[in-house]
Amino acid sequence: MDFKLANECLTIICEERIDSSNADVFASECEQILSSNQFSSLVLDFAKTMYISSAGLRVILKLAKTYQDFKVINVSIEVYDIFEMTGFSTIIKVEKGMREVSVEGAELIGDGFCSKVYRLNKDTIIKVIINTTDLNDIQRELNLCKQAFILGIPTSISFDVVKVGDRYGVVFEMLDCLSLRDCILKNPNKLDEYIVMYANLLKKLGTTDKGDFNIPSAKLIKQEAVKLIEEYVDKADYEKMVELINSIPDRNTLVHGDCHVKNIMMEKEEPSLIDMDTLTYGDPIIEFAAIGATYIAFEKTEKGNNLNFLKLDADTCIKIYNGTLRNYFSNLSDDDYKENLEKISALTYIHMLCWTVKYEGLNKTRFDICYEELKKYLNSVNDLVLKY
Repeated sequence: MDFKLANECLTIICEERIDSSNADVFASECEQILSSNQFSSLVLDFAKTMYISSAGLRVILKLAKTYQDFKVINVSIEVYDIFEMTGFSTIIKVEKGMREVSVEGAELIGDGFCSKVYRLNKDTIIKVIINTTDLNDIQRELNLCKQAFILGIPTSISFDVVKVGDRYGVVFEMLDCLSLRDCILKNPNKLDEYIVMYANLLKKLGTTDKGDFNIPSAKLIKQEAVKLIEEYVDKADYEKMVELINSIPDRNTLVHGDCHVKNIMMEKEEPSLIDMDTLTYGDPIIEFAAIGATYIAFEKTEKGNNLNFLKLDADTCIKIYNGTLRNYFSNLSDDDYKENLEKISALTYIHMLCWTVKYEGLNKTRFDICYEELKKYLNSVNDLVLKY
């Protein structure tokens, strides 16, 4: 039986089967390895283990009781089921093995700043993460997706985290479908119908309480993000931006944070959200500012961005943005709606300034254009409280 010792962690590589025929030998070999090494944590690697019997489980239980920092990793689905059925997974830390998936030859159905989405087969898609290899961040998105599903938000069912080469991916159930962007390209005559549906989806998010789930605060994220741009703007302007962000009402409703037409999948004419890593809670103005950045601000700072990123021309994106918001605020007078748009625009360009510094170091061209746009609203907008 092999083992390795690194950073005071002793890992024992277990055999293919641990049952009544070899449990005593397994226990004896473990004891020999344990007694001849100094370590603070113990790990059993089950990558090769295809079966474990009650005799083997008794050995595992004894080790768990002897060593406080103990876990079993790379457990196959079949062996994990044994741990779960016997209740061992509730008293011992057991981690499933991560299966490997290839996307070679798979259809690319989405391509964004943080990920690429491929269709694996008729019923599943995989989101390959390209901006991070931190497994905790990826597991966090998986948890947020599950929480959103439980809260009733139309999103695809998430399965597990997998390895895709040197990257990680998240596998989702997604029946044969198109993104809302592709539906618009395929059926331009139905754009007005899609816009109403889009507005209703945003209303669903904006009226769904987060409940007791551990979801980040969108307002708190904005309050932290604005600190990134303090040194690049006038002091009075910065203070006004902070004041505006602080005025955003505190709400417990959901904010997707990146709810554009590429992140909405259409299953039998019903919308379903993907890319839940940006899920937060807060006032809907934060949602509107994010989509304003996607449809309006990026195009203003980089002509042709709408075609490059969304494959939609600028006029179509403007119609989607204005039409969606007008449907969302359908009960407002023109004056109240115009006031809302100004507040949303102010937050949109604050959002863009923060995004530019965080993700582009300081793209001075984009930053300067957004700053000039923001100045149009700093004197006239006194708070970010919308009318509904």
